[in-house]
Amino acid sequence: MDSEELVDLIYAALLGERTWEDFLKALSEQLPDGVATLFYHDSEKSRGSWDLVYGADASALRDGGYYASINPWMKRAATRQVGVGVISDQMLPVNELKRTEFYTDFVYGRFRTRAAVGLTMVREEGKSFLLSVLTSREDPDENARAAQLLTQLAPHLRRAFHYFRAGPKHRQIAEIAGSLFDSADVGVLVVGEGGRLKTASGSAERMLTEGRCTRLNPLGRLRLCDAEAAQVLQRMLDRTEEDAPRAFTRVINGTKATLVRVMKDRFAAYFEGPTVVLLLEPVLRPRALELEDFVKSHKLSSAEARALVGLLEGKNAAAIAAEASLSRETVRTQIKSLYAKLGAAGRIDVIRQVAQLDLRRATK
Repeated sequence: MDSEELVDLIYAALLGERTWEDFLKALSEQLPDGVATLFYHDSEKSRGSWDLVYGADASALRDGGYYASINPWMKRAATRQVGVGVISDQMLPVNELKRTEFYTDFVYGRFRTRAAVGLTMVREEGKSFLLSVLTSREDPDENARAAQLLTQLAPHLRRAFHYFRAGPKHRQIAEIAGSLFDSADVGVLVVGEGGRLKTASGSAERMLTEGRCTRLNPLGRLRLCDAEAAQVLQRMLDRTEEDAPRAFTRVINGTKATLVRVMKDRFAAYFEGPTVVLLLEPVLRPRALELEDFVKSHKLSSAEARALVGLLEGKNAAAIAAEASLSRETVRTQIKSLYAKLGAAGRIDVIRQVAQLDLRRATK
């Protein structure tokens, strides 16, 4: 297969007409016993991940994070020219490579390969995105021809990165019903790798300007005004963090911040990187007399009123139950009863009704 056919596979994968597995399979077939892999390495943290591999069983990547951290090729890969294919001998002489744990236990021990050709596709802020093909062939001249092939593919692979990272600007907000959140004055932020803000709803932009819960630093990176929430966000946006939480909620200076890590297919996750949706919901604390009137007008029981206050303060059923020394199931039943009396579909509808009550009072 020549370079033009591989380039066609790249664009066919972008358009969904073929898969990235097809591309990696075709590439692996260019070298004897080829194992093609797209992987990532952070030179500042000495951490990495073998994200996508074709030509080997998935079990071969067990403890892959450890072997990524001791990969001796990465020292040179962190400084080599972007977009130029190289052979492994250029990264480390073969006699030195064969004395390393990385070679004996991983490259040869698991894949029965002896050398590689590689390419740094993109490098940014000490993070490298790489394409490599392991091979049993050790002839440097033959492997050099395969490295030249990677050089020809480099500009097209960089375009794949730009495509995934740019994407339709408001796609993520549309997927989570941004118009509904805006109507309830709930802000939606979509955050990418490194804390880069991808897009924000109108309400979120106003909240960013206020800076009580979150703000942008001079480099355009999102910062949360709470140490624990900021740490969780950092973990969610770290592609090497296997145990990062899927969701996290925290009330920060009167605003409920909910972080949700978006799950993607493996190829989108590699090219685009981690994405986190941040929901910002004002915590309403109406004055006691106003809340009493609201409770009376809707004929809420004391249990339903307690649930109402908890929801307005950004608490979930478990937190309300713990404060009242009740079971979670009991509180969930009370919340359902509250929703039924208010004709509310959920907590956002409850917030909207209380906010509208305050607005009517303000205009009288």
